[in-house]
Amino acid sequence: MTGARRGTFARGAAAVVIGALLGYLLFTHVIAVLRVSGDSMLPTLVDGSFVLVLRPGVSILARGSVAAVGDVLIFTAPGDGDKVVKRVVATGGSTVAMDDGVVLVDGVPSGAAPDLGRHAGRSSFPATPVPDGHLFMLGDNRLPLASRDSRDFGPVPTGAVLGRVVLPATR
Repeated sequence: MTGARRGTFARGAAAVVIGALLGYLLFTHVIAVLRVSGDSMLPTLVDGSFVLVLRPGVSILARGSVAAVGDVLIFTAPGDGDKVVKRVVATGGSTVAMDDGVVLVDGVPSGAAPDLGRHAGRSSFPATPVPDGHLFMLGDNRLPLASRDSRDFGPVPTGAVLGRVVLPATR
């Protein structure tokens, strides 16, 4: 092999190694691709679809906080440790309630979710305070028994957040 060919091979091998290292770092520290299982986020996310998730540290750097009202997050459910995907409807310091399917945050109708159509349901629950450092999470499918969320396990500590769904874009 001539010196020029060896140099070209070495540069190509170095590029492959650097690319593999960058890919590994990207998928372990920055983003994840996950598959949605279940219908609790209909009509926003469909069972079997794939989502791109930004890890919490990246979300904090990009926006200054782990989550904002309206974000769709992946988190570890209190109690059983299941990984679930739900929407933030209230943050710490707020009070959240639901009256005949309408989410109320501090007594005012929340615009956190897109138009849910027939998935909005007609549920109600009493005013629930959300402690600082916690999030109140609801599935977009609010029909009876369609979503296991903060109505079941209460507010979620921000430390349980595994990432923020960025694709597919939420409506």
